[in-house]
Amino acid sequence: MSSWLLNIGFLLLTGLPILIQCTQHTKTQVFMLISLVLCLRAFYKGSLKTNNLFLLFALLSLVFTWRYGLINEHMPYLLILLAVGYYLGISRKTAEKSLKWIMWGVFGVACYGILQGLGFESLFIENFNNPNALPTPSWRMGSTIGNPTYLGAFVACMIPIAIRERNWWCTGVYVLCVFMTKSDMAIGAMLASLLCIPFMVNRKMFIYGCILALLLGANIYVHKDKVLPYVNDSGRVGHWERIVKASFKGRKVINTKTGYKTRKKYNLFGYGAGSFKNLYPKKMTNENFKRAHNEYLQMYWEFGIVFLVLFLCSISYCLVYGYDIYTKSAIICLCLNAFGLFVWQLAPIQFLSIYILCLNKNE
Repeated sequence: MSSWLLNIGFLLLTGLPILIQCTQHTKTQVFMLISLVLCLRAFYKGSLKTNNLFLLFALLSLVFTWRYGLINEHMPYLLILLAVGYYLGISRKTAEKSLKWIMWGVFGVACYGILQGLGFESLFIENFNNPNALPTPSWRMGSTIGNPTYLGAFVACMIPIAIRERNWWCTGVYVLCVFMTKSDMAIGAMLASLLCIPFMVNRKMFIYGCILALLLGANIYVHKDKVLPYVNDSGRVGHWERIVKASFKGRKVINTKTGYKTRKKYNLFGYGAGSFKNLYPKKMTNENFKRAHNEYLQMYWEFGIVFLVLFLCSISYCLVYGYDIYTKSAIICLCLNAFGLFVWQLAPIQFLSIYILCLNKNE
């Protein structure tokens, strides 16, 4: 039954835009409803169990963030709680039952995107697609995700799993779709995650891979002036640097919806959900950057260093003790995309992210 709930939920999130004109907020509400049903069913069946202690500590830090943050929007906290319930309530066996459905569903999304890229007139180009997609190289390719950048991230994370299943039709279409989006983040994350597969055969190789990744990242940062001209999304790097500087400034009086409050000097539990778009200095951004375009920086800003560290520990735990190297590669692809996109704030990718984490459970 749970696998059918997964199937129906995925169909709603990816197929609903074809039936009705809907926004990202509508998709988020659908995702929350799916998570609630899955969580309640697992609770009723007695299968809701905690198999990752870091999640409990992360939830505790959420409570502190909600209590001590300066600005709070209640929906993000509820969304995270329901997403955790979805994760805890789905076993790997249940996730495996839905795998073919999910793979061919992503295949359909990718095919639609490819047709758009080849000139097929989309239903959504005028009425649905995000206007912010217009400056992107492949603005026409929104599929049912609504933006080529996020379509690339959505499809790319399924490539390692398609390779594991030896489904070369899906693999080929996925790769073609990602390249056609011309998204530097999606293409880079796809290639990097596939290169990571040999380093995840055992813990020793995993440590070597982490060291190599840190050295490579440090080298790119040191020589960023030479690297960034070749990256279409390079303007975001300056945006990230400004966010970091704004994050670590001293105490300062700010104007919030509830009046004047003092920003905390040490951001242990964040400034509260929804605080980034309200507290980040308007002169340092524009309408297109109400989000950080880096999930880790926004997570630090809104939920604090405690939540961020626990989140990273949870991801590291999944990568070290997870089920197989291909699902781990898919998780790495998602995590790399999160460096330049707000992937975990979009309902279809939220659904797919947690689904892949469930596939990776070592039960």
